[in-house]
Amino acid sequence: QSYLTQDRQIPAGIVNQAFQQGIVFADERGNAVFTMQQLRQDSLTGEASNTLRAGAITGYALRGTDSDYKHITKGSSKADGWFLFHSGANTQRIVITESPIEELSFAAMERNDHTLYLARNGNSPIPVEQLQHHVGQGGEVLTAVSNEAAGMNLSARVLEQIPEAITLYPESDFNDWNEQLCHQPEA
Repeated sequence: QSYLTQDRQIPAGIVNQAFQQGIVFADERGNAVFTMQQLRQDSLTGEASNTLRAGAITGYALRGTDSDYKHITKGSSKADGWFLFHSGANTQRIVITESPIEELSFAAMERNDHTLYLARNGNSPIPVEQLQHHVGQGGEVLTAVSNEAAGMNLSARVLEQIPEAITLYPESDFNDWNEQLCHQPEA
């Protein structure tokens, strides 16, 4: 937890919420481990739902806490896995980011209830049908991406499929959302 709260300066409340949701933990080597899951769109009552939910676990993404180490664990699906972080019930907004750290950083700065944050794992396809359904039900789709080529490419791919999507970038002085969060004055 200290890597996320101290090195990455993600507020403890967000980190604790992610730990409580079981989507982040530390492995025996001290790496931050992010749980990747399938997306499914259904409700617990069987009624039509405007909420994407976590499905089966498809693998784990590791991030070294004392190096630039990044790894997808053996057996993980690079084509079918998302890191999902919920900030409240009744999802009204879906925010797509490039990585779990970017997702938690953006969530920390935004502090918006009723939002589902999604971070891609490798080449996970954009869940076009689910996002279109969400927009059709009055929901909002955003991409919160870096000022780098990878972020701009992700935004363009989403906008091709979901023209109603809104793209947000960090302030021009920063490459990504975590960098902006780290330079943000304390609230």
